[in-house]
Amino acid sequence: MKTQGHAAEASAQVQASKAQLDQINSTFQQQLMAQNVTVNQERAIVATLLTQVTKAAGQAQAAVTAGAAATAQVAAVPDTDIQKDLEGKLGALSRRPRFCGSMIR
Repeated sequence: MKTQGHAAEASAQVQASKAQLDQINSTFQQQLMAQNVTVNQERAIVATLLTQVTKAAGQAQAAVTAGAAATAQVAAVPDTDIQKDLEGKLGALSRRPRFCGSMIR
């Protein structure tokens, strides 16, 4: 009878351990599913950011290209032409009346 008692007790312990293992496994599966949802959300965010960065890089490259073209255009104009243009504009400004308070100069 002692052997049957030990066998019954061992069987009960095995069943309790199995139930505990099943509970741990269920909790682990739930946590794993929740982490998978989080990972998928973060992947979507990263994909969106990557698209935005790629677009911004293209815009930056276009701006650099436009800046280089503008610099080349300015460099192509002779200094004498620029000086004449500035003198013409500055001369026109110096011929305009200036208002200082209520007096005209």
